[in-house]
Amino acid sequence: MVARVNNLGQENIARLVESKGIEVNDLRDKIDDLDFFMIEQNLDELSSDFLRNHKDLYALPFNQIYIEIEKFLGYKFTNY
Repeated sequence: MVARVNNLGQENIARLVESKGIEVNDLRDKIDDLDFFMIEQNLDELSSDFLRNHKDLYALPFNQIYIEIEKFLGYKFTNY
């Protein structure tokens, strides 16, 4: 989808971004067909890959999550 929008060119992208949603817009109509929104990739895999490779995210065991929240909030939970 990104490649398809990029192929519109910078001028057309700028025109699309600056346009109001309610006015007639031939460029928006060009990309606003059902094919544009049909994502071929598996969204679960894309999301999973994004989260696994995000530099600011890491997986923790369940009990460690509360410890990290306590550090962030400066508040001690008692029931976990």
